[in-house]
Order: sequence, then structure tokens, then C-alpha cells
Amino acid sequence: MTGITQNNQSRRILLNNGSDSTVVHAGCPGLSQGNDAFLGSSYVFSCETESFGAEPWVYDLSTQSGTLLDDLASGSDSAHPQILGVAQSQIWMLTKNPAALWRSSGVPQQSVLALAFDPAIFAPTAPPSALLADAGAFGIILASNIAGPQYDDGSSAVYRVNASGAQLLQSVPRRGDMSMAVFANKIYFPFHSSEEGLELWESDGTVAGTHMVNLPLRAGVASSRPSNLVAAAGFGVVFQADLGRHEGREWVLWDGSAYSPIVAVEGAESGAFSDQDTATVAGSRLVFTAPHANAGKELHVVDLGRDALFEWGMESCVAFELVLGS
Repeated sequence: MTGITQNNQSRRILLNNGSDSTVVHAGCPGLSQGNDAFLGSSYVFSCETESFGAEPWVYDLSTQSGTLLDDLASGSDSAHPQILGVAQSQIWMLTKNPAALWRSSGVPQQSVLALAFDPAIFAPTAPPSALLADAGAFGIILASNIAGPQYDDGSSAVYRVNASGAQLLQSVPRRGDMSMAVFANKIYFPFHSSEEGLELWESDGTVAGTHMVNLPLRAGVASSRPSNLVAAAGFGVVFQADLGRHEGREWVLWDGSAYSPIVAVEGAESGAFSDQDTATVAGSRLVFTAPHANAGKELHVVDLGRDALFEWGMESCVAFELVLGS
């Protein structure tokens, strides 16, 4: 087992073989940042030094040594890498300088430019951030930037990634929520369309198969604004959505063909949901935070496997408080 910690802003690695633990230095002498990913014995992270600026570094667990992975922005200029994670047996990175996607096997000096961002989609003065998901047969990178003071000011794009590079699937001149979930060999995410606003989309890794799901949750430009997507194996994708002024913001299940609302509080009070609220799935149970009429903001649990579960009202959810015992 391997765990990561930080000490005095430099990266340390905790190595544990099941019986003994050892803390080692990751090899970068500079300021270490939070992005990282594992691939085989390679641990890739972002680190900033005077000589190279902010660049990706790699620690080899087999040799217990660390070094610069690649100087993606030459010299002391900083690439400012965002280590996105692993998909299609490659580590994927986004850089701001240059504005591009990169893939790496974790071997030093062998990173490959997968795609340079089109300046017509993402202006060089407003580089995007990104999120990565892997469906097994393909991976998806969802990228979005901020280009103004309003919520939607910016652009979003969806890219398919594999061992040969990255391909643009869809783009729109609107900023969206950064959230994805994998269910039934598809990747789901929030995305804009001119007809329906910000709704739930799906992708099978092809241009034709990247589109809004077969019906919007809120028809028209009002938008349900999905966020905080969570995959529930065997059931679908759960996410937060704006259901309108009568029901506010609630959790909703998409099962691949239809929506089912999980309404914890009736009426506009449910609009007290925050986009910072989260949910997790344990077996058939969804556990999430929500305001409760009698107990304030508490944890709720709902069994996704129950028949006739989803009704407009409190019958479908049970709230409980965490009790710490001695």
C-alpha cells in the first residue's frame, strides 16, 4: 500500500508492505502541489522548482527514486500541470502553458502531446480545467473554463481519449458544472445545448453518441443544472438538480431511460441544498446530506431498490443523526 502526505510543502510518500512502513522523499526539491496519479510503479505529481518551474515529476516505487517526468514548458517557464488521473492505461495531464492535453506511461522524457486546445474554444488568456473518467473501452475528458463574471461565462468541451490521443466530441460556448459518472458503459456529465440549457448528457465515446439523454429533466432553457453526479451500480446515475421553484434543488436518479426524484423536503425549502453537498452509494442505499423539517441539515438514507420508492414527499427518505459512541 502507498499513501501520500506532505511535510513543509515537499512531497513525502508512505510505503507500507503490510507489516512495515517507510516514509521517503518523492525526489522533487521544490514546492509540491496536490495533483497526482498512480500507474503501475509510477507515481506522478506536480512540483515547482526554480530550474524548471511547475512541471510533472515521477517517483518510481520499484527503484524508490524520483525525477522530473518532462519539462513540458521549456526552461524555467511553468507548464502548470493538472494531473487528471489514469484512463486507457495512460496518465493524462492538462497544462496551461502550453494549453494542451498530454499522455504519459510514467516513464521520464516520454510524455506525448495528445491535443493542443483550439483557441477558438478556449482562449489562451482563459485556459480550462478538466475532469477525467474511464469507461473501460474509452475515456472522456470534460474541460471547461471561466471567461467572465456570470455563471455561464466560458466554454466547455468533451474529448474522447485513448492510447493514440484525444478527439473532440462536442463543444459549446458556455461554462458547465465539472462532474462525471460512469454507468452501463457510458459516461454521464452536465452539458449545455441551445434548446434545453444545462442538462444531463451521455457519451459512448463517439461523436454521434455524445448528446443529451433522451429527454430533459426540465424542458426549455430553464435548465435542471445537474451537479455532483454519483454512479449507483445496477440503478443508474444520481445527481443534484433544480426541479423548479416548487420543489427546489433535490437529488434525482436517471436509470438510463427515465428520471426519478428523491425529494427529501417538500416545498421550496428544499432549495436550501448546496452544490457543495455530496452523496455516496453503499450497496442499494444512497446516503446524502439534506435539510430536514424537524432536525435541520442531516444525513439522509434512501434504498434505491425499494418498489414504488420515489414519491413527492418525505415518505421516500429517512433522516438520521450521527451518534458518536465511546
